[in-house]
Amino acid sequence: MRQTISTLTIIALLLLGGCATQNTDVRSAAKPLVFGVVAPLTGTNAFYGTFTKAGAELAIEEINKAGGVDGRNVQVIFEDTASDKAKATSSAKKLVEVDGADALFAMLTPMAGAVAPVAEESGVPLIYWSPSTSFSVGKKYVFQDYFDAAGTCEMLMRQAVESGMVKVALFGVQAEVSQLCKQGAERVGVVSAYETYNTGDSDFKTQFTKIGQGKPEAIILSTFAPDCKNAFKQVRELGIDSTLLLPYADTACGTKENTEANLDLLKDAYGAGWDVDENSIDPAFLAFKEKINSRGGTTQMAGSVIIYDSIKTMAQAYSGCSDAKCATDNLRAMHGFPGITGPISYDGRQTVARGLMLTKLEDGKWKKVK
Repeated sequence: MRQTISTLTIIALLLLGGCATQNTDVRSAAKPLVFGVVAPLTGTNAFYGTFTKAGAELAIEEINKAGGVDGRNVQVIFEDTASDKAKATSSAKKLVEVDGADALFAMLTPMAGAVAPVAEESGVPLIYWSPSTSFSVGKKYVFQDYFDAAGTCEMLMRQAVESGMVKVALFGVQAEVSQLCKQGAERVGVVSAYETYNTGDSDFKTQFTKIGQGKPEAIILSTFAPDCKNAFKQVRELGIDSTLLLPYADTACGTKENTEANLDLLKDAYGAGWDVDENSIDPAFLAFKEKINSRGGTTQMAGSVIIYDSIKTMAQAYSGCSDAKCATDNLRAMHGFPGITGPISYDGRQTVARGLMLTKLEDGKWKKVK
């Protein structure tokens, strides 16, 4: 009889233990991972926020359809900064302190610079999209998923030198990205003139007049997308006849809208950016394009691809993890994650390893230089 009671007791305890475990699993599965995205969804830089949102939403949808991360759904919360750095800081703090964000993402250099300190101090992993490296170098929780400005301008300057151009000027926003661009260009050749403008400026005639006086054969335009329209207008008005070289072509002066409106100025122009060939017939890229277009499209396909891949890498980093430190360690150690753009690696660094692509405007379209 004692043996029977003992057996029944054991069975009951096992059943109760099983139920407790099951309930714990259910509770765990019910608590989603929270990904917070800080981006300019309105205002002059809404172009960036629109393609960010398109890529992020598709990635989140696919992750959840595939069962989430270890059975946990991923919830995405977008915070609109309207390009205000103070608002970016408060949005990041709100995501961490109120929404309990497990990961942060930031689009555009000023926003990334505002969010990075919040992420580092809070111990929440951040992936940002900006060519500025200073936000991530030497940090623990901050990661840059973007090409280095110095690398793109080095590529463009090399093309200019190989094409026989001796005088190459640089016009750019007064920020780290332009300084890095200059450093990269000077690895290959001499920058014959260097002129900058402040964010928010719209009149660049003084700077372009100085550049034009040197009769450069090429000008590197290191500007934000909203400023390209004024830059093109004033280059045309001043009659400057130089080959234009565009770093961040996909998301700045080489966008579809800017290209179509300035085909005369962009004749024989070169661009540099992500190794995302929009004319590619790769099945994975074609499937991505079809999905994005079925959801209403995007303002920039290549940008949406990069953001999509970033969200997927963060989700992968959280696989098997119960805390941010574990996910951060996984992200830093990531090597060869299969992204739409190809293998994605951090390899112990805070900056991603992604390929760069040189393009040239031919027949009104940007085509990859073989």
